[in-house]
Amino acid sequence: MAQKTEKHANIRVEIDGKTAFETNTAGGTVDTFSGIHITRLHVDKRMDSPDMFTLDYDLIVRTGMTFVDSIVEGKAVKIQIAYGPTSNLKPVFTGEISHVEPHFTNRGYSRLTISGYDRSHRLTRGTSMKSWDNRTTDAFDYTGIASDIIQKSGNHDGSKLDGLAIGQTGNSESKFRHVPQLAVNNWQFLKSLGVDVGLKPGSENQDDKQIGFRQVTVGAEKLTICRDKPDGTNPHIAHEVRFRLNTVKQVSRVEVRGWNPQTKKNIVGVAESPSLSFGGTPGHEATAKALYDGGPGKKFVVVDHPVYSKDEAKKVAQALFDQLSMDFVTGEAEIEGDPELAPGDVVAVLGFGKRFDGKYLVTACQHVYIPEVTPYVCRLELSRNSINDA
Repeated sequence: MAQKTEKHANIRVEIDGKTAFETNTAGGTVDTFSGIHITRLHVDKRMDSPDMFTLDYDLIVRTGMTFVDSIVEGKAVKIQIAYGPTSNLKPVFTGEISHVEPHFTNRGYSRLTISGYDRSHRLTRGTSMKSWDNRTTDAFDYTGIASDIIQKSGNHDGSKLDGLAIGQTGNSESKFRHVPQLAVNNWQFLKSLGVDVGLKPGSENQDDKQIGFRQVTVGAEKLTICRDKPDGTNPHIAHEVRFRLNTVKQVSRVEVRGWNPQTKKNIVGVAESPSLSFGGTPGHEATAKALYDGGPGKKFVVVDHPVYSKDEAKKVAQALFDQLSMDFVTGEAEIEGDPELAPGDVVAVLGFGKRFDGKYLVTACQHVYIPEVTPYVCRLELSRNSINDA
């Protein structure tokens, strides 16, 4: 593939609001502005887990130790990247330090590795056993339950709160009568409940104390990944792209079944097509054509998920169908770094054959920079639920 001339990226890392840190034996304060003494940067952002960062610093400079005693756990971290002047800096990560790992060696470079997560990771600590109940009506919505959990997040006796707040939320009209949290951590619970209503939790990029809930949509592409010639919206020449078509999880019908003890009747919710459209032939139809000569494909039946109305069962079935269908075509791509790329964005790919060209959902985005080894790049994980005709 043709390679695009790499541009120089400016890196700014603030720890506890500062870029300069005290050293014990390396000659006073050392300023790391513009990435000085940073030997590796890796930010991993995903739709299904808290964002994570890893930073390597020079540990020994001019025979003296640098930041081994001044960069400590729990401090706030903000990472910004830009091309050109520092006024263009864009936030790539905000969070806090969870791990501090000094590595000393007399063979090569000693390094100080720090890593951590955005503030939503505090919801992963510990487990809870609770429920939201109303015997007569569907009284609880997703936003209300999420707000209750997030605002009360803290240590086990409630004396110290994490300071989290609910941020932007997507639309969800789903109501629940009984919602149990069965010995799982708060993040797992919010994630599983979000699957039922098509919302995904995660920290906001500008303020990681704000936990938002994004509704996945297929809008205009943020950029176009091109094989050789720049074309389309905000074109980026691909360094490497790999696709994978997988028919194994494709089904033609999802049924969610429950029981209404008052009316003594079955509750059945059905989904037979995805709610997201990327164009082309949906994966369940392409699979049915390939395996059953165009007849209906397999059916996926759920009986262990409590539902209390047909509407609730239908929404759960649709969320499960969407989840399975997005496993049809997946891919990985590496392109020149773009600090504004994030999971949930839509990108287009162009020049990779009629079947695989088109729009994709970004499900994960890694921002990677290794000075003098790897220029700033983005490594993307992509997904879509359809294939184009050849």
